[in-house]
Amino acid sequence: MRFSGTPGQTQNYNWKSIVNQQILYLKNTMNSQYIKEDRKNSINIQIEQLQYYINHNINPITPTSAKFTIDFMDEAIYLFLPLLIIILAGDAVSGEFSSKTIKVLLTRAVPRWKILLSKYIGVLILSCIVILESALMCVIISSFAFHSGGWNEPMATGFKVIGNKLDSSNVIRIYQWQYAILVYSLGWFVSVNIATLSFMVSVIVRNTVTSVGIMLATLIGGDSSRCFCRIGQ
Repeated sequence: MRFSGTPGQTQNYNWKSIVNQQILYLKNTMNSQYIKEDRKNSINIQIEQLQYYINHNINPITPTSAKFTIDFMDEAIYLFLPLLIIILAGDAVSGEFSSKTIKVLLTRAVPRWKILLSKYIGVLILSCIVILESALMCVIISSFAFHSGGWNEPMATGFKVIGNKLDSSNVIRIYQWQYAILVYSLGWFVSVNIATLSFMVSVIVRNTVTSVGIMLATLIGGDSSRCFCRIGQ
């Protein structure tokens, strides 16, 4: 895949000079005697990545609708999206017990597996709607805020850190819209898994508050572990 450099990129200002200023600031920070060695290694990796952007004419800083939409899902996939799915899907079955409608539902001449299957399909459809609405709202809001789409801008993904050096040999350059599809596909996969777990807990537990509470505790506990792992690194 070839990129011409300027087509599709926002050229409202000289972004390369801003990136060079960031590199200069990071170098001055790294030379400080109060910076620990592991912090210096992290700063050096940031410098190498910014230099890669300059060398390959990839604008990493100009805000666009595409970048906002992608960044939103990058952050929402850890807490906001699972939290929303849990709240919406947590009472799929337990809500029938809480509202005392389960007896009426079970007296129907319909096998129980069909009832559960229909509810599970409804939860999956709900998860898909959440992903689509999130993408649509991000595009609409960011389009008004930034007045720049940026969907045809190139971006780089696939950086690796080997030792204390940045490895860019396996970096892939794709368009922003391609990366957005990848990120939102991952968000959909996470939503389906969270919705499935929430549905399973909702079947086992006969109280909506308990069902949602169990999933929230699991979600928060897993997110806290991830934060501790980052601190340890």
